[in-house]
Amino acid sequence: MQKTTFSAESLYPDNVDVQEYQGVAVRKGTMAAIIANIDVLEARDSSEQEKSAALEQIRQYMPAVIATGLYQKVIWKNKLVQGVMQDIMEYYNLKD
Repeated sequence: MQKTTFSAESLYPDNVDVQEYQGVAVRKGTMAAIIANIDVLEARDSSEQEKSAALEQIRQYMPAVIATGLYQKVIWKNKLVQGVMQDIMEYYNLKD
């Protein structure tokens, strides 16, 4: 069986901003937004308000991590983010 490789362009061509995975609409840039928000969480100069807002964004985007199957491939170094993913997995009754 031949395996196909993927590029960012093959998954999200220039004219496509949203793809559906497992019934969840995943916007182009979702994973980059999660990583950027983790940076805010981990920045020493981020205020508690900024950290709280970043964590809320991560919570909103975590279903995309589940829908795309990324949750089966990663363990987040940031324990708070890993906990959010675990919570979402439990909500959807998934095992890691």
